[in-house]
Amino acid sequence: AFDVFDGTGMVLEATFSSGAKQEFSTGYTVVYEKQDATTFLAGDTKVTIVYAGKTCEVEIAEVSKLKIDEPVISGEYVYDGEDKTPEIAESERYSFLKNAAIDADDYDIEITLTDPVNTMWTNHPTDEVITLIWTIEEAELDVVEKPYSSSYDAEAHTVSVEGENVAEVYYSNDGTQLDSSNYKTKGSTVLVSKTNVSTTTVYYYAVGAKNYKDASGVLELKITK
Repeated sequence: AFDVFDGTGMVLEATFSSGAKQEFSTGYTVVYEKQDATTFLAGDTKVTIVYAGKTCEVEIAEVSKLKIDEPVISGEYVYDGEDKTPEIAESERYSFLKNAAIDADDYDIEITLTDPVNTMWTNHPTDEVITLIWTIEEAELDVVEKPYSSSYDAEAHTVSVEGENVAEVYYSNDGTQLDSSNYKTKGSTVLVSKTNVSTTTVYYYAVGAKNYKDASGVLELKITK
């Protein structure tokens, strides 16, 4: 809130028509510059003192706007198929609409000053409305690895990765580890297949469905004598 006039230590001198003078420090009323105001407000440069039906003006340094610290979004949000609503401290100094969201993504929320005439944002002094960003993170991708290890039987065998939320899987058997930067150029969605006695290291990169992260790892395809 804005400050009120503090007359502590102030002594006024009234001069009457008779020429008599009287000092007083109580019994006066304070009238602020803005109509019906009960405190100082931004832009005020004076206050009026009323005593016995007479008035005088007391100049003050111009009142600055009250600085309001920008609120922050607390908590962490991870996709789980349920609505998420950002946690923001409420205040009479600003307003906002907390819209719920489900999908993993970045979301905007606008925070508006309740009284932009007399208040301003600490770090955005010229803006009435600021925008905060909150994020719902992608969920971890659960995968089921299916390596292979058995003796030679003249049949072709493969290794694979599966998962309920796996969109597609890329494999590499040339020693190249796959990551987000190379899985499409160095990997293939074709399963690695071996028939003869051998031990093959197969790297994989599993692409998560919407709202899920990707996952990567390594499998062994081993055929013994």
